[in-house]
Amino acid sequence: MKKGFTITISTILIVITITWFSIFYAGFSQKQELNIYSNYPIEKAGFVADDIIWDVNVIVGISSNIDRKTDFTNIVVRDKIPADINKLQLIDYNKFIDANYSQWQNASIDLDFNKLIDGKAELLFSNGLV
Repeated sequence: MKKGFTITISTILIVITITWFSIFYAGFSQKQELNIYSNYPIEKAGFVADDIIWDVNVIVGISSNIDRKTDFTNIVVRDKIPADINKLQLIDYNKFIDANYSQWQNASIDLDFNKLIDGKAELLFSNGLV
């Protein structure tokens, strides 16, 4: 009789402990997911911006190379903007962004290619070079 009572009490204590741990872990896991998902809109905005920048670079024809030396970091950026930018592709891409991509990403995206489409482009550097 004492042996059965001890086994029953032990089983009940183990079940209560496992249930308590499961409830605690479920709440902890939910809090962690909320913390992770709270940063998602910021990360998503970065991904959307990076995607658009990549596409515009491909359309315009800009490429950048960054080189690193062994002992120190030496960043060399080489860009070449072609004289004959495909204006129709930029206009079509802008229409695609406004009509489809903005809705797919649930984002408000405003692109202005007017300065590139008019045939005059300037690059301004912080040291005054144009």
